[in-house]
Amino acid sequence: MSSITPDEYYVKLPNDFYDNLSISNEEMTVLILLYRNYQQYKNLGLCSIQIICDLMRINVSNNRKLISTIKDTIIELMNKGYIIKLYNLYCKDHDNNGNKLSINSIIKDKDSTFYVELIPPPENGYFKIFDEEINYIFEELASKNLNKFNIIRYFIACRRVSSNESNFGYLTQGKLKKLVNDSRTIQRYNKILQDDLHLIRFNNSYLTPDKNYCTTYIGHWDDEANFNRQLETEISGKGLIYTDKTQSNERRSVQQKINNVNNLTLEELEELIKKKKELEYKLVVKEECEDSKVEIIDNRSVTEIKGIGLQNKKLKPLPLPKIYNEDNDEPDIFEDLFGDEEENDYWDISNLTIEEQKALQEIEDLNKAQIPLDVLQMIENELNEREEDEE
Repeated sequence: MSSITPDEYYVKLPNDFYDNLSISNEEMTVLILLYRNYQQYKNLGLCSIQIICDLMRINVSNNRKLISTIKDTIIELMNKGYIIKLYNLYCKDHDNNGNKLSINSIIKDKDSTFYVELIPPPENGYFKIFDEEINYIFEELASKNLNKFNIIRYFIACRRVSSNESNFGYLTQGKLKKLVNDSRTIQRYNKILQDDLHLIRFNNSYLTPDKNYCTTYIGHWDDEANFNRQLETEISGKGLIYTDKTQSNERRSVQQKINNVNNLTLEELEELIKKKKELEYKLVVKEECEDSKVEIIDNRSVTEIKGIGLQNKKLKPLPLPKIYNEDNDEPDIFEDLFGDEEENDYWDISNLTIEEQKALQEIEDLNKAQIPLDVLQMIENELNEREEDEE
């Protein structure tokens, strides 16, 4: 009969457990720790509040708040049916007179040892959380000021989505917001679990053009080649756009300044708009030509790539601009639409107020909305080229 070593011990959790929002992060963490001492042939586990805190690497000598939290969590797990019954150290739930023991008489203090009767682990539709993985996390967090209950739940979510034949999965932005409501905290959790503990691999650097958000892809640390291969499949299959996090944060900062338009001069506003445009996501697309491979940049912003366009119209995604050979003449779309640019009159907005400029911009936007976006793009490209020629 073969035996398993302690680093192979694990807890089996139902597949739908990780995103069940009816169970709190505290309840999820305590339940996992209760299952560590679970004896399947008895459906019982031996425990105490002190044991739970020791497993979490927390000193609770004078931490009455945490002791109370764990005790309340055990009561909630009973109310929700995860704990069937509590027994005292002698496996009794009634006193000598046949009276049912109260929870307070079973858990008198943090050192009271008691048995918990748990629902049996699932035989099908489950994923594994190894004891050693939980140990690593609590050891790492012992000196850090981070919520231990929250990161355990996040790790459980990571393990759940990557517990499949490909050892690869993802968490959408919407799902992450339900589990952890601070994106900065999620990034910190990811770095701890990947860089410090080598438990997961993650990548959230790619934007989906159709929905304009970053999905966090999750894999196992010890399967780097598989993770990279699966990620490349996702990138090519969904047309994901790489986004630099530093640039993304800078773009968000610029947009916040633009939103505060009443405190800006016209020159400052124009400069911010120009900077925001420079920070727009760019989609690099490689196309085959007869003589060589040509790499072109689709300069449409993400909203245009999404197919929303001006006035939030639901339009289909645009085809990429056509590539012309050097021997062919490229049609002058700008001139075809507007004639000779020297014959056109241009608005002088230098004497307009911000409100007047905004009203004028709205009129121009309405006019532009009548022109196909791919034509507008080619016009913009033409203007940029002419400006460069003049320089």
